Amino acid sequence: MGQMTLIRPDGTKAEWENVTSGIAGYQSSTDCWKRERGVIPSSMLCARPTVVMTQKQHSDLFQAVGEWLYTIWPTNLWSNDQTTVRKSCAVHLDANFDTSPGSSGCIVFTREVSWSEFEKEMAALYAAGIDECPLEVLYV
Repeated sequence: MGQMTLIRPDGTKAEWENVTSGIAGYQSSTDCWKRERGVIPSSMLCARPTVVMTQKQHSDLFQAVGEWLYTIWPTNLWSNDQTTVRKSCAVHLDANFDTSPGSSGCIVFTREVSWSEFEKEMAALYAAGIDECPLEVLYV
């Protein structure tokens, strides 16, 4: 399990525990380029900076993702050497955490209360005219 920190435009932070990426058995930083299994790649390994869009998008994968998600851009995360790509990453609720925890490379919230708090933060940013937030993925 990891932690997610959102830095608001005024410099204050919102933090959440119990955030994860990758499916069980593939949650090490060394698994980041394993498509459909590994964690989202660290920002240091990606060729371009990444952002999270603040407008939520409807999901068709309700059982696994929940009803809403926040897209990570660019949609193709390329390795620095441009040889490997991860696609379609997002931030969302781990809707099937009890039966199949983890994600195929997205960042997921394992608790609904934390997810609800994150959604409120993103809605406030979107209402303030902020379309995207910088995303920095670090493994410590």
